[in-house]
Amino acid sequence: MTADHQVQQTRFGGGTPAVTANFGDQEYQGLPGGCADARLRGDSTPRQLCPGNKPRATVNPSLSL
Repeated sequence: MTADHQVQQTRFGGGTPAVTANFGDQEYQGLPGGCADARLRGDSTPRQLCPGNKPRATVNPSLSL
């Protein structure tokens, strides 16, 4: 998703589920560095997964998967 490959997305079986991971330190479209968004079949918004004490961003509905 980014030229430096710090933000990557994987889609499974037709697009859902999808996982977007931010391997960088900077926030990208509402996804904090070091966190991942997972959208499962039936989800209206992604589930944000952040290790440890990383701050969670508010869900950004304009970030389409």
